Amino acid sequence: MTKYTQTNSDEELSDLHRFSCFYVGCSEVDLTPSEIESGAAQDLVIHNNLANLINSTDMNCISAMQYAVEILHFENILICGHYGCRGVTTAIEGCRLDFLGNWFSPVVRIADKYKYLLDNIIDKSKRIDVLCKLNVIEQVLNTCRTSVVQEAWLRGQNLTVSGIIYDRKKNLFFHSLHPVGSNESVGKAYDESLVALLNQDDLNPYIR
Repeated sequence: MTKYTQTNSDEELSDLHRFSCFYVGCSEVDLTPSEIESGAAQDLVIHNNLANLINSTDMNCISAMQYAVEILHFENILICGHYGCRGVTTAIEGCRLDFLGNWFSPVVRIADKYKYLLDNIIDKSKRIDVLCKLNVIEQVLNTCRTSVVQEAWLRGQNLTVSGIIYDRKKNLFFHSLHPVGSNESVGKAYDESLVALLNQDDLNPYIR
């Protein structure tokens, strides 16, 4: 059983950044390249959007990903969410604005998918934080399904997709989904990440 462990960007997460990295983060959090790299990454291509979403119809994001993977031959894709994401909060509180409502619809579907878990978390802020982490996990899965990643794996390119979440209060990164380097490893990484999330020591007091 995998235990949830915290890490800072100078230690365990340096393994994720050892090679050049395509980074997808949330527009709300302005992390500098030095904070993301922590001195370990050789190069970065950064793409930010609201709630760090990966959508196969988002030509901006997918084009940047393709550029990083196929032209620059980057070996890492990193999805970074953050606790207390107001985009995630807006999505589940029912956004009535046309464009934002459409953009946030994947987060609503994620909340519905994990309703069995979220409904049992009493504290609202903790419930939002768990959804933020689940969102990162789902965006890693979405990334793995993109044609860019699928074609890279088919041609034998060394490419790893990982997910982390940032705690702004503690200025620490946490694993959200462990590195995935092939279609065969996706299911195991997903299962281990859910087990790790449920084993969080700081989550137990908030579950009914």
